[in-house]
Amino acid sequence: MSIPSDLPRKEREKLLRRQAILDAASRIFAQKGFERATLDEIAEAAEFGKGTIYNYFSSKEELFFTLLEEGRQYFQELIQQALNRAETGHKKIERYIDVCFEFFRTHENHFKIFSIEVHQPMNHFYGDIQQRLQTNIEESIQFLADILRQAMQSGEIVESDAKRLARALLGLIYSQICEVITCTQENFDDSAKMVKHIFLHGVLRRDASPPPARCS
Repeated sequence: MSIPSDLPRKEREKLLRRQAILDAASRIFAQKGFERATLDEIAEAAEFGKGTIYNYFSSKEELFFTLLEEGRQYFQELIQQALNRAETGHKKIERYIDVCFEFFRTHENHFKIFSIEVHQPMNHFYGDIQQRLQTNIEESIQFLADILRQAMQSGEIVESDAKRLARALLGLIYSQICEVITCTQENFDDSAKMVKHIFLHGVLRRDASPPPARCS
C-alpha cells in the first residue's frame, strides 16, 4: 500500500503500522493457515506487542478478512485498469487471465491463503465473517461472469451459462498457478498463455479424423 506523503506524520506512522501488521499476517497465515496462526505470532513477526494489533483489528477473524478483502480490492483495481485498455470481449478475457497470473506471482502469500482457506469448507469461520467471505467469493465469480456474458453478447464466444463458465475458467487458472508455485520447471508466462489457448481456442483439432467406431 502506498502511503500519501502529504499526510501528517502521525497519520503516516499509523498507516505504516497497520500495513506492517497486514504484511506479517500475510506471512503467518500463508505458513500456518488460519486455525493454527495466532495473534502472538503475528505480533512478533510485525515486531509489535499484541495490544497494538487490537488497536487496528478487533480479532484474528477480522484481521484475516481484512487481509483478503484488501487484496481482492487491489486485484479488482488492476483488473479494471486492464479491461479499460481492452476493446473486445476476447481481449478482456485475455487481460483478466494475465492479471490473475501477475497478481499471484507478486502476491504468493495471498494465493496460498486463498488456496488453503477459500477452497475448502469454511467451518472454522462463523457468523458475519463467513457470510462476508462467501459474498466476496460470489462477487468475484459474478464479476468474471459479466465479462464472459459481454463476450457472448458480442458473438465472440459461444453461448453458455456465464457463472458456470466463470467457475471453470477460475478453476483452470487456479490449478495452473498451483502448478507454477510447486514446480520450478513451470513459469507464470507460459502457464498464462496455455490457459488462454485452452479456454479461448480449445484443444481439439478441427481437422482431426474421428476415431473408428468399435463393434460391440
